Amino acid sequence: KFTSVSFSDSVKTIGDRAFENCTQLATVTFGQGLETVGQYAFYNSGLSGALTFPDSLQKIDTYAFAKCPHITEITLPEGNATICYAAFYQNTGVQAIRIPLSEIQFEKSEDARGYYIFTFNNTDTTHTLETIVVGTAPAENSMDLFASSLAGLKTIVIGTDISKINSSAFGSAKLLEHALYPKNLDIDNKWNDNHHLIDVGTKYTVAAHGNMELGDEQTMLAFETPEGKTCPAVTYLSTNESAVTVDANGKIKAVGSVGQKATIKAQYDGTTFAKVDVTIGTSAGEDFYSIDPVKIGRASRRERG
Repeated sequence: KFTSVSFSDSVKTIGDRAFENCTQLATVTFGQGLETVGQYAFYNSGLSGALTFPDSLQKIDTYAFAKCPHITEITLPEGNATICYAAFYQNTGVQAIRIPLSEIQFEKSEDARGYYIFTFNNTDTTHTLETIVVGTAPAENSMDLFASSLAGLKTIVIGTDISKINSSAFGSAKLLEHALYPKNLDIDNKWNDNHHLIDVGTKYTVAAHGNMELGDEQTMLAFETPEGKTCPAVTYLSTNESAVTVDANGKIKAVGSVGQKATIKAQYDGTTFAKVDVTIGTSAGEDFYSIDPVKIGRASRRERG
């Protein structure tokens, strides 16, 4: 009948079915050393509120947090964790899902029917999921991660690691108000079934490129917003302000010395959806910095089936 559990940083694994059916367990605090959450570990528990994970996370196994209707937010870390089939299945109270641009991998079911990581019950009518940031997703049918969950969606931000949106993915997203996605995103709209995304969506391009002399500025992202619509609020972050700065408008500037490096991140709701790696160098005897957009390697992604 305990209501909360807190793990020290030395705990690396939470075993299979460890807290299954602990319906009064409302809060959990993970230590910074957590690597694996086992099958059904918190299945049908009373977990509520926001669920966040440490950067050390390596795997969330099947149904680990399934049927937890009181979880309201799910935030995954930037890293290379594997999220297994139905890990958050039937969590009908979730309002926001944040998946950063990263090496996160998603696994299909053993019969290869799909991922359905965050799928609600098909009969659910609450439509609570309003915000999605998805920096990384499977190459094929990427929105299968959220199948049967988009009827209440209001805002979605799609990262640079996603190359295609399959037909009918946003067919149920009739309430969508704001969207942000790469200009080169392939959206299958043959039957006009993804028009909810296209009608409201701001297209962005990673505009930073090439070599620039020390002190010059360059904009990280360029936006194209449909008339009468608004772009989701983007924030920017430098991992090394002493080398390269970025202001609130995405202006990048090299301020350090030759050889210093930084990664500039574009974020929505605190979640990274685009990055550029910056290295300060020299050319023709003068300092400059070169910028290379960060792309997650598709060959590294593992899928079952």
